[in-house]
Amino acid sequence: MSMWQRSREYAAAKKAYKERLRTLSPAEREHHEACEAVERDIAQISARLADAQSNVLASFAGRVPGTFFEGIFVTEETVFVPGTTFPLEPGLEITLVEGGQAHAYAMNRSPGGTSLRRGAAHMVMPGAGFFVKDQKVRTFDTRELVLAFDSDTWAHVQHVNPDHRIEAVTFVSQVKNVLKNLSSLRQERDRAVADLTTELEEVQNFRRSLGEDPCPRPVRRRAELPAV
Repeated sequence: MSMWQRSREYAAAKKAYKERLRTLSPAEREHHEACEAVERDIAQISARLADAQSNVLASFAGRVPGTFFEGIFVTEETVFVPGTTFPLEPGLEITLVEGGQAHAYAMNRSPGGTSLRRGAAHMVMPGAGFFVKDQKVRTFDTRELVLAFDSDTWAHVQHVNPDHRIEAVTFVSQVKNVLKNLSSLRQERDRAVADLTTELEEVQNFRRSLGEDPCPRPVRRRAELPAV
């Protein structure tokens, strides 16, 4: 069946639903509204359960910030790096390695030519250039900033922007905090999943006890939605 045919069938079912809704008796309408209210609860609990099962640290009240940095994302199960993923293990070590520096040089302008004199300034912003009387300051930036991950089963090294050193230090600190509390985080995640699973089962049982909806709303599957 083509997408166009499915769309027409859905439109017809929606029209029939609205017509049927107008013919419900007060008792049937109350029954229908109760069924829909419980089904909304089921959808909300199912979404919360999916979030808890996704293992994303940010889903736990956002209390573990800084676990995303320059394409690296850390959950309590996985380390996502550009192009691949690795397991988050208790023995994982993360290190920030720095090297190089930025030198400032003064360019002396004179009728006899241009001379290069190294200045005393270090670690200035790369690309800076300005005139001081007859001099222009230029920088030569050789700084490097590297994040190194090392565990018993995998290792990864990634070069990051040296201008983002403060963010990198924060990221390393937060990941180390996650590793330190990894066991308790996983236990909390498991408790949340267990509690939500029990709550979902209870609401689903209550929905079954209500019986068949006298006017079920037509459902359009996501795969049937036309492309935008």
